[in-house]
Formats: sequence, structure tokens, C-alpha cells
Amino acid sequence: MLMQYIEALQNVSLFRGMSMDEISQTLSSMDTLVRKHPERNCICSQNETFSTIGIILKGKVQIVRKHITGDIASIHTLETYDTFGEDIICSGSTTTPYGIETLEKSILLYINSTELFYMDKNTSTFRSKFFLNIIKTVANRSFLLNAQVDYIRILSLKKRIATLLLDHYYNHGQNLFTIELSRAEMAKYLNATRPAVSKILAEFKKEGMIDYYRNSFKIYDVDRLSKQ
Repeated sequence: MLMQYIEALQNVSLFRGMSMDEISQTLSSMDTLVRKHPERNCICSQNETFSTIGIILKGKVQIVRKHITGDIASIHTLETYDTFGEDIICSGSTTTPYGIETLEKSILLYINSTELFYMDKNTSTFRSKFFLNIIKTVANRSFLLNAQVDYIRILSLKKRIATLLLDHYYNHGQNLFTIELSRAEMAKYLNATRPAVSKILAEFKKEGMIDYYRNSFKIYDVDRLSKQ
């Protein structure tokens, strides 16, 4: 069942820059499981043992973090090709700091961490690419979290979005990059509404300053974007 998704997995950040053959070999050397979930299905509760990377092949998943009082601290929605769990594995923790559930019927690919970091001469080349992508994905999320306060201080939403894009441009050292946030998450991150963020991004695109597809962005005019 997994083989039918190999081409689609090239859209996932963890497999960026990898060929279909490399993705296939990487996954065949790991403990993986493709599972169908019904709507509102609990994948994992907060503080439960969790040692798996999840990849959304189809559907939507909600990440919910709660305070000890039971009040909701944050909610993030993940969509097709988004991932979760890498932060837990890289931190060395065995429990998840958030709960995970499906928002609609979903198909997920799970990669067990048990043999995740095992390497031999037959798997080292493509596994190295996979590990590097994991590190980049986790680092990007950490960068976003640390920079959030600075963005919110900017009064203009247009300037906030432009600054976010430019920061990633300079951080990656190239005009093509990925922001590990869905539109809804980006809106919440910038303390705005999703329609407002989408409208401004569309304006930037129409004016020839940027192009984008899902969470992949390309900057064409740094100077004009800097003046927003």
C-alpha cells in the first residue's frame, strides 16, 4: 500500500531533494505503517508515550496542547504532506507534549523511531539525506517559535508577512524555501486571520514579488518586499 504514495512523498519536507527510488529505499529499510483513521480519531493523548514520526498522506490532523488546568494553550492544524513527531524524537523524549487527533477521514504514514537512526553501508547515503531533512524541519520550527514575538510587535500585517518571508530568505541563503506552517498556522503565528494573510500573499504574488505553492515560497523582488 505504501508504494502508491512514493511519488506524493516528494512533497513532504522530510524527503526534500530525494528521488522516488531514494524515498522507496529509505522507507523499505525502516519500520513503517500506513493507517486509515476515521474523523475525530485520537492518535495520541498529551503526555502519552509516543516514539513515531507521522506523515499525513491525506486528510487533516489537529495538534492540541493543554495547560495542567485543562485549558487549551494552543491548537495547530496540519494538512496533507505535513508531519509531526520529529521534535519529540530529536529531543530524546518518550512522551508527547501535545495531543493529536484527526479532523476528518485521514491516511497517515507512521515511521517507528526504533530503527530510525540505524545505518549500514547499503542505506547510509539516502538515510543521511533523510536525517538532514529531519534536522532542517525541526530547526525551522524552532526558528519560527523564537522569532514570533518580534513579528507580533510589527504593527502592519503586510510588513509582518514580508518580514517573515525575508527572514526565511536570508536564513536559507536562497530565494526558494519552505515555511513549516499551514496558512491557518501562519495566521495564528502572525496574530492575524487566515483570509487576511491569504489576501496579502496573493497581492505580493500578483505584484510579482513572490510566488508560492502551499508552504513553499520563492522571492523574486527582495527590494520591493523590504519596503512593504
